[in-house]
Amino acid sequence: MANELLQSFLPSDFPVANTSLRFSEKGIGVSGDADTAKIIDLTVEKSYPELAAVKSLLPAQVSFSAVFSAGMEDGTLKITPKSFSLGGYSIPLGLLPKALKSAIGDLITSQIEKTGFTVTGISLQAGQATIHAK
Repeated sequence: MANELLQSFLPSDFPVANTSLRFSEKGIGVSGDADTAKIIDLTVEKSYPELAAVKSLLPAQVSFSAVFSAGMEDGTLKITPKSFSLGGYSIPLGLLPKALKSAIGDLITSQIEKTGFTVTGISLQAGQATIHAK
């Protein structure tokens, strides 16, 4: 269900297709197939010449992987990127599409709001996110 919901929170021009969302002790993982040129565009290549070299090694479509931590800060759900890779290459977190972080946070928040409870915490296990509320 989370995979279906994620699609509705991502922008239509999001550069990753076939996204898959999973929960584990390590965090919230998102994977899919990325358009290399939309992630490492000309602006990125100019700022990060080493990524231009990585881009030259990658095909037009590559595997995409990102992991986020989830926690509470000042009573608010906080989603924080932990890792990001394209085609097996580690990419700086600053280049991770911001729409993905927003989509994950919005997805979880929208589901919590439906309950009417106040969230006090979140914990992640294999295959599930447990929301602590009162």
